[in-house]
Amino acid sequence: MPYVQVPLEQRKHVWFTEGLAKYVGNKRCWKAVSYNPGTKKILTSSGSGKISQYAELYAVYQALKHEMPGTCHIYTDSWLVAIGLATWLPTGQKNNWKIHSKEIWGKELWQSIWEMISQGTVTVYYVDAHCSADSLEQSLNSVTDEQTRISEVNIQDDSEH
Repeated sequence: MPYVQVPLEQRKHVWFTEGLAKYVGNKRCWKAVSYNPGTKKILTSSGSGKISQYAELYAVYQALKHEMPGTCHIYTDSWLVAIGLATWLPTGQKNNWKIHSKEIWGKELWQSIWEMISQGTVTVYYVDAHCSADSLEQSLNSVTDEQTRISEVNIQDDSEH
């Protein structure tokens, strides 16, 4: 549902999510951001050793953790995360979080999300951030994108000490 169609009283439960991973020096760092445009609240998490898709999924996880049990409207520009939440999640749970007998990436996150979703009402909306049409969803998604910047940091090599 387009953001403008979300009833005003529900907008406090809307979260735009974004994740990013990149190398800083020789370390792969990730950052997850969840942005609520109704309350202007921003949730951030970061870590290392994971891929962008993990960060995208973690952004959803932290928004759900903030809202559950209850209602949560997720807006994501990750097709993988949107389809995973909207269609694949029940199959993943049924198949013990495996695809063709291979454990899925982010298994613990998917399991936690499944448990949280079962406690409330969740809707998922895909934001096509790469199309040329301007929309309110794209604008709000851009605000979220800006928050995912990972800055260069000085990493000290412990072997020098």
